[in-house]
Amino acid sequence: MNKNLKEFLPLGSVVLLAGGEEKLMIIGHKQIEIETKREFDYSAVLFPDGYKDALALYHFN
Repeated sequence: MNKNLKEFLPLGSVVLLAGGEEKLMIIGHKQIEIETKREFDYSAVLFPDGYKDALALYHFN
């Protein structure tokens, strides 16, 4: 495993962000948002819904 990835929650982890109302499942690490070119630690989808399309992805640190 990449040494830097050990710092991240594992893929499949279900989280509730501070102030959030819906659970998210982590599906990716170190993602770059195409429009803004910003890098995020995590990408996630709603849980238990899962991936529906690229417009329903959530990015956060």
